[in-house]
Amino acid sequence: MNRDRAVLMKSLDKDNLRFIDFLVEMGFMRDVKIINAFKHVPRHLFVKDKDMDNAYRDTPLDICADSNITQPSTVALMLEHLDLNEGDKVLEIGTGSGWNAALIGYCVGSRGKVVSLEIEKSIATFASGNIIKAGIDNVDVLWKDGASGHMDMAPYDKVIYTAAVRAVPDIVLAQVKVGGMVLAPIGGKARQVLTRMEKIREVEFRKTELGRIEFRPLVGWGE
Repeated sequence: MNRDRAVLMKSLDKDNLRFIDFLVEMGFMRDVKIINAFKHVPRHLFVKDKDMDNAYRDTPLDICADSNITQPSTVALMLEHLDLNEGDKVLEIGTGSGWNAALIGYCVGSRGKVVSLEIEKSIATFASGNIIKAGIDNVDVLWKDGASGHMDMAPYDKVIYTAAVRAVPDIVLAQVKVGGMVLAPIGGKARQVLTRMEKIREVEFRKTELGRIEFRPLVGWGE
């Protein structure tokens, strides 16, 4: 790494810490695991070089193939609601930049596992490279349509959608352990409600609506 880039990285690390303080002060993060994840998996490793100066603005940033990296406050809020534990196995539907998957990977630790599904090959490749840069080794990014989940690795403790869906299909719900949960933006293409679905029994879920949210729709969900 040349001197100029080393200086830039050091400056971005400081920006990250200041931004974490802001997110904590605003109430988006309370869980120490999430705070530590944001410290050790910095957002600037997951954005395009041209957007480095904007890495610590609370806004989405375009990456590739009409996808983006979600704004940090939304990522923090969703991870808080996901209630991650050491050793959890997590399915993520919609990889994007890979930042969310890497944060989850940090939170679940070496005994945990993250499987992230991405339908667009260029995005999956971009995310995989970013996750390697961040030094996270318990995340598998799979290039595949996430509409039906990933039965090969089921059951999961947690499932998180990072794209909007009209409803979580039964085939995905069946891949969640009893005692686990699904977290998803559910609704129309313009606005959705962040919804937590906790699996009480094999075919019974307790649903909690957590507030308005806005995500791009899951690719292939139709009109």
